[in-house]
Amino acid sequence: MSEDNKHADKGGDLAEMVDNSEMKKPKGWGSRHSLALLGFFGFTLLHGMRVNMSLAIVAMVSHNDGVILKSTDTFPTESFVNGTSTLLLDDKSNGSLLAGSIWNHDNDSQSTEVLSQSTKFDWNEKSQGLVLGSIYWGSLVAKIPGGLFAQRYGGKFCLGIGIFGASVMSLLIPVAAMWNWHALLITRAVQGLFDGFCSPAMHTILAKWAPPSERSKLGTFIYAGGQLGTAIVMVSSGYMIESNFVGGWPAPFYVTGALGATWTIFWLVLASESPDKSSRTSVEEMIFIQKSIGTQPRKAKLAVPWKQVLTSMPVWAIIVANTADAWGFYTFLTELPTYMKTVLHFNIKTNSWLSALPYLISWGFSNMLTQVADHLISSKRFTIVTVRKACETIGHLGSAITLVAASYAGVSKSLTVSLLIIGIAINGATYGGYGVNHVDIAPNHAGVLLGVTSTIANVCGIAAPYVASVFINEQPTLDNWQSVFFITAGIYIFDVIFYLTFASGEVQHWNEPAAP
Repeated sequence: MSEDNKHADKGGDLAEMVDNSEMKKPKGWGSRHSLALLGFFGFTLLHGMRVNMSLAIVAMVSHNDGVILKSTDTFPTESFVNGTSTLLLDDKSNGSLLAGSIWNHDNDSQSTEVLSQSTKFDWNEKSQGLVLGSIYWGSLVAKIPGGLFAQRYGGKFCLGIGIFGASVMSLLIPVAAMWNWHALLITRAVQGLFDGFCSPAMHTILAKWAPPSERSKLGTFIYAGGQLGTAIVMVSSGYMIESNFVGGWPAPFYVTGALGATWTIFWLVLASESPDKSSRTSVEEMIFIQKSIGTQPRKAKLAVPWKQVLTSMPVWAIIVANTADAWGFYTFLTELPTYMKTVLHFNIKTNSWLSALPYLISWGFSNMLTQVADHLISSKRFTIVTVRKACETIGHLGSAITLVAASYAGVSKSLTVSLLIIGIAINGATYGGYGVNHVDIAPNHAGVLLGVTSTIANVCGIAAPYVASVFINEQPTLDNWQSVFFITAGIYIFDVIFYLTFASGEVQHWNEPAAP
């Protein structure tokens, strides 16, 4: 008998038990924590598959490494001339410094140039932007259907199919890339279709498993797995590519795809749709969860009140926040490795560590901050909406300030890297802001609501890399990169103002089914 059916015949008795029992938070590890752990690993792998292209493309493409500095710029010799690099003047740059010809004198090798023995592709900046953004074409289409599918058939099955399908596409990416560019775009887009089902499915599950007093903590723990996955894949990809493991750049796609397919087996066997369908959930924990969450329709076939959803300002506050977060995330996820290579001139291993470090710190910071957020809510010191707004402000206003500062840091490696790390890492606070706000305002429609907000936000997955490539336009000057930073900071600031004005922590009236 499957895990989800073991309590099915006791539904009436369990409901009566819940109604007649006193709510008491159980001590120690519970089924909701095990579910969160499984979800955490799932989103770690999902994001790994989503981002592996960001670093792999540095090795896949034949680069003309060079950041052209204005003749008036001050060039800090210690930033580049460190015993391992030689700077050359480009005769065609009108006297500008072309900081792009790097020779590693250690062991008389050119390790920064020989990244892989695999096939190299002659893609320009715009072509690379399309490759990086193509996964979000499919994701854009799938978010709302994914939410409706999860609401009707359950989040467990939806999430399992989503990650399994994305894993298969990851395994096929190297073959598609070596076939032709269009095949690669199609494969990445199909991967995005499967990816798009996953977050709405997880929100549907969270609405059934996460008590309000633990919502920030459990939701952040699961979704911040994406930050850890980003960091792990960035670092491991650098080593796999440099060591030419299974061909170099194809390795990250093979490894993450295989692990994702393996995870699906554990998820389908061990996870449960809701506490009352899990044989591993104690009666005490089930009472705590269901009394905390309140009465929910037993059949996940609610009609979505589309008019109320699309005219709700708290929903639009989440949409704006999600969109701003997506713009910044996708800009730096897809462009940071290239920035580290073409502007700051780090080799592939150093590049992978420095590109990963912000996401690793963000993972730790977001989990720590949301522990505090849930404590403030459960102790009733602050309302839900106050905590959500505070987390959003810390995450996006803090990021905006550091990104503007980084844009003025020039080619100073230590200062620029430090500011970028802080700016991207502090953004993790938004997991306790808009990240779980869907469940606060509409638990019965949380998956669909996430589908709506993510669909709009995922336009940024396509637009952000493309806009960055247009500004850079194969000329990675500091001025061009500064424009990319300014745009992201401005979007963050607009979000903070809008979210502070319109966000809510109250369950909206349209969450409940209409009276017959």
